[in-house]
Amino acid sequence: MTVYEPRQSLPSDAAFPSVVNLGMMKTGTSSMSLALAMLGYRSGHFLPGLVCDTWYSGTGAPPGYTFSADVPADRRRVELGMAVGDFPLFLPSVMKQVVAANRGALFIVTQRPVERWVGSVLSHLRHPFYRRQWKQRCRTWEGYDPNADVIASPDVLGAAEAFFGVPYATIDEDACRRVHSEHDALVRETEREHCMDILRFDVSAPEAWSKLCDVTGISVAADGFPRENVRGSAVERFWWSLRQTARYWVRGNEVGQAHDLREMQHQSDATRGGHG
Repeated sequence: MTVYEPRQSLPSDAAFPSVVNLGMMKTGTSSMSLALAMLGYRSGHFLPGLVCDTWYSGTGAPPGYTFSADVPADRRRVELGMAVGDFPLFLPSVMKQVVAANRGALFIVTQRPVERWVGSVLSHLRHPFYRRQWKQRCRTWEGYDPNADVIASPDVLGAAEAFFGVPYATIDEDACRRVHSEHDALVRETEREHCMDILRFDVSAPEAWSKLCDVTGISVAADGFPRENVRGSAVERFWWSLRQTARYWVRGNEVGQAHDLREMQHQSDATRGGHG
């Protein structure tokens, strides 16, 4: 989990609702998390602790380890002044559970045009840390068929397979277009079921920052929408990929607690207490 600390305090004359971004990976979820922190929210990005207690980096989860998309009841609530986004909130089962538990929240969904999103996702999934976990699974998971088995292991490889519903080795343009369409349909279904409006955001749009200020009721001057996790030019992308690859080879297989909303809220309470 990445926590973006508030860049300012939320105005004290109103109770600001929690913000839940249901947007898929590679739609600007990191940028949205940073933007909400700039407005004063304690903003959490990538929250595997909603669905598992342990998360494996590097070579990935050992044989037999999986996670369930059933979120425990005490992990579903997003407290006032907090914002969350990215995995696993865009998984259909998780989305339904979190929406039902946070009816007073401001729900948004970051989006990208489908063809741009497909290209970005396929490029992301070709990164060495996915390939490394896949190769490790092929070597160590007994009876594993890389062209048939879909395993929701508590690592980035399992997260991808849980979302796409197909083996990592078979995720292609058609699979990406399918989940893009399914996610859009699920968002519209959620709006109808709960009689609510989920606000769509293209973080690259010129009006994105003013739109976010309008819907949150918080006005902060900024030179356009903040950008996070953007690799830029071809040279910058090369060096970014090289650094990420070196990071995973040096660290090896890391095992860490998959922090969740409870931990995030505890840290937020402690921070407020420390500031009097």
